[in-house]
Amino acid sequence: MKRQPYLVDYHTHNYRCGHAIGELREYVERAVELGFHEIGLSDHFPLFHIPAERRLPEITMEMHQLEEYVQEAIALKQEFAQQIDVKVGIEADYVPEWEDYLANQLRQYPFDYVLGSVHFIGEWDHSDSRCTHEWDNRDVDQVYRHYYALVKAAAESKIYDSIAHFDVIKRFNHHPTSDMTENIREALLAVKAANICVEVNTSGEFMPVKEIFPSKTILHMCKELDIPITVGSDSHRPHNVGTNIERIYGELRDLGFTEIAGFDQRRRYRISLL
Repeated sequence: MKRQPYLVDYHTHNYRCGHAIGELREYVERAVELGFHEIGLSDHFPLFHIPAERRLPEITMEMHQLEEYVQEAIALKQEFAQQIDVKVGIEADYVPEWEDYLANQLRQYPFDYVLGSVHFIGEWDHSDSRCTHEWDNRDVDQVYRHYYALVKAAAESKIYDSIAHFDVIKRFNHHPTSDMTENIREALLAVKAANICVEVNTSGEFMPVKEIFPSKTILHMCKELDIPITVGSDSHRPHNVGTNIERIYGELRDLGFTEIAGFDQRRRYRISLL
């Protein structure tokens, strides 16, 4: 008899961020319905580096919502303990010169894991569909170099447990003309030195780029460097929880991966893919 895979999804959102729908409970219930063993709640940490008057709305939760988000997640963890392992997580942007502020804020909460993201280059949210016009004013190669330098710095900050959607800069199908292999490798070497993970994020398949984050080329590099990986759907609606996770398990095995990472109280453990 074929053994059922141990299914986890470490990247979900909820209504608080403004660009997702659904209550945290709905995400947990959907994961239970699908037979998942673990579900990570990881909404966006409040935006902190752009003054309120210059912010686009509906990007992250507000600071006053953070405490209630964490407390609700903890309550769900306890309520569903006999059905599924609920992980209390957060996705937090890396912004240069704000490292101490962010680290101090994160220490105040009992997170199981923290996802690190680079959505912003300065005040430009390159991942927001409302800001794609900005690409017309920038050199794509320079954007990519800047982006991977920020990913490298995020890893070096040692704030995070995993780098989310490692190459999300490709989301809107803008691609460099220069070879970025060395830039990517430098960022990955920083991930390895920090002893953190790279997230395999299935959401890219439903975006203009039509490809997972990171690409299989980058995943090959992760394998060569023995960098641990974890997985997430980046679901912004309950129905999308776990999307393509089981299929990605198979693709990861084909690439030579035998395990993924799970998290508990900021400690990493191994989950077999075999």
